[in-house]
Amino acid sequence: NDGSAPLLDLDPEAGSVFINDPQLGIVNYDLGGLAVDQEVVLTSGNITELGGTARCATAGSKNNISTATGTCSVAEGITASASDNAWINCVPPPQIQIIKEISVDGEGGPYVDANDAGSAPVVEYPSDAWYRIKVTNPGAVALTNVVINDATLPVPIVNFAVGDLAIGETKTFAATQIPALYVQNRCTDAITLTNTASTQGESALVAGSIAGPVTDPAVLVCVPPPQIEIIKEISVDGEGGPYVDANDAGSAPVVEYPSDAWYRIKVTNPGAIALENVVINDATLPVPIVNFA
Repeated sequence: NDGSAPLLDLDPEAGSVFINDPQLGIVNYDLGGLAVDQEVVLTSGNITELGGTARCATAGSKNNISTATGTCSVAEGITASASDNAWINCVPPPQIQIIKEISVDGEGGPYVDANDAGSAPVVEYPSDAWYRIKVTNPGAVALTNVVINDATLPVPIVNFAVGDLAIGETKTFAATQIPALYVQNRCTDAITLTNTASTQGESALVAGSIAGPVTDPAVLVCVPPPQIEIIKEISVDGEGGPYVDANDAGSAPVVEYPSDAWYRIKVTNPGAIALENVVINDATLPVPIVNFA
């Protein structure tokens, strides 16, 4: 009561001080009387509707108007009335996405979003790896202070500053922008390597509202190089006779002509990875062997 007369504290029929806020569902809340300069503060502990549950359920600017009315105690029939607005701007929460990709063919080569071993590139060691990171703002609010982190690289990426991301904007980073995304000799042994990058950003509209962190992995499967061995042996005593691995004249059988010769070929996989589509060729025989499967 900022007037010079007290306001009545009577029953509703005779007059009193009432508060109304139809949008919140407050109807004729009876405050009682107010002495001159008296101030009463009401919260949701007094009026449940002031709690504003789910007030921001959708985007948009929302206004509530509360009105207080009272009847003067010294001048019959004279009322005091005052209203005040309370606006709230409801905005969507910020959103952010990250995709980490990998190439084993160089920074200009094809990149794949290898989220697991099934979609990962398979490369023989030793091999290098090139990574690429895409950060996107898929939401309806601009982002500020966007950063990238990747603690799983040999040279970790720590709070690399992406800057701002407009609504719908994507920024892409490769080794040209972040040198740590190129890893020399990434594959040195038979192993499955997983690197995970993360990103986060702040809402440009609501201080302290953070999008993320969100993460995305890039998997690389390192396998040994294939190996194969061949031994060609010769017998001059028939197919059932002894065979020798005659690699030179010193170890070769000595036979008087005319004589026949029987050859035997052994193909072996001494490596750590299975082979397929193995073929044998021998163009030096009178009847050449061509791509024997």
